[in-house]
Amino acid sequence: MLHRTTWVAIPVLGLVLAGSGLGWWGYGQYRERQALAIETENQYENSFHNLATEVDQLQRELGKTIVSGDANRFQDHLRDVWRITYAAQTDASRLPFELMPMHQTQQFLSQVANSINTWIEQQAKPADASVRKQLQTYYAQAGKLNGQLRDLQATVLGNHLSWQDVNRALRTHRTDNQVVDGFRKMDTQAGTFIESQLRVPSPVRPDTDVLSKQPVVDAEGAKRAVRAFLGLPATTDLQVQAAKAGAPAPVYTVSGAVPAGSLTATVSQHGGHVLSMSITPKPTRGEVDFSEAEDKAAAWLTARGFGRVENTAARQYDSTAYYVFAPVRDGAQVVTQSIMVKTDLHSGGVIGYDGTNYFMHPVQNLAPRRLSANQLRKVLSPDLHVQMHRDVILEDPDKRWVPAVAYYGTSDDETYVVYVNANTGKEIEVEQLS
Repeated sequence: MLHRTTWVAIPVLGLVLAGSGLGWWGYGQYRERQALAIETENQYENSFHNLATEVDQLQRELGKTIVSGDANRFQDHLRDVWRITYAAQTDASRLPFELMPMHQTQQFLSQVANSINTWIEQQAKPADASVRKQLQTYYAQAGKLNGQLRDLQATVLGNHLSWQDVNRALRTHRTDNQVVDGFRKMDTQAGTFIESQLRVPSPVRPDTDVLSKQPVVDAEGAKRAVRAFLGLPATTDLQVQAAKAGAPAPVYTVSGAVPAGSLTATVSQHGGHVLSMSITPKPTRGEVDFSEAEDKAAAWLTARGFGRVENTAARQYDSTAYYVFAPVRDGAQVVTQSIMVKTDLHSGGVIGYDGTNYFMHPVQNLAPRRLSANQLRKVLSPDLHVQMHRDVILEDPDKRWVPAVAYYGTSDDETYVVYVNANTGKEIEVEQLS
């Protein structure tokens, strides 16, 4: 009987073990499929959000190109547009559109890239009317795609939609998926852009650490610098930690409790300059006017040796105000040396400061100002509607200090500032402000 039982049990046990093995094998396959699905989902999601960001950047860079009036900077902007367009094409190709290709959108991006490449090779000039007209067309079209992508992004994030569902909807030819429907509309829109394009016309050819030479201060020197900067008693207990090897700059981090709250400050090891500081304030009652707080912040900087400063930007978040100031030299704002001040609107006290730019970019070997604002207007793009201008001093991309004029204006409902060298008459930079 025992032999018979054993004879029966062995194959049964074998089946159990085999079944168990198959179960584990099946579970392993399931886990692999799940891991692959998650990886694919993440890839699609990253590519989509990258594409949305790149189309936004494309529109912004096209806007900068349109308002550029300097031949060299115009070419730089064209190269930036080409680079962004290439990145957008790459990310668009990674989305699950093998069953519904983004043919028109891809073709539009390719058309922009080809046009830009032609203009780069032929050294197109900003004065070429046909090129500018085509750039304005691309700007408007990129803006429409940008808006549609942002709407799609809001739909995806707001409804927690899955890209795997998008892929399944494509494979089963479903038309009720919001993302698929949105991309079809966008691709149709891009198709109208391509149909409206004419042949692209050929244009007419026609820091090194500057503090390194200053004396090195030790940890006690860093404490003294912070106490002097903030007007703290000599008995204030502070802790110091030196930056580790490989840090971007040799600095000390100084921390401790001060009357206003918990303090953290950064001090340069060379020169002992307080580069930045932040205070987590204690809860207080009261309210200080935003404009009054700005005046106090400017006075706070002047009292610490920064001289006359002018506000260049300001913003308020809840009960905290942020101000950006530029030192003034010979009546011109030194914009490269911008200083940030953070103020608590409950107490009116300064709770944050960053003067790194001021100390790391000392003005030296400044070229003379030879051209006036009126003389420089002729180098501006006709598409920039100037609202105001001011004399400034800045460090150009080649790390040379130059006098300049900042022209603030609008183009296609966007606001820009164009910096033009007042010594050479060449455009330095274009910034989009809105």
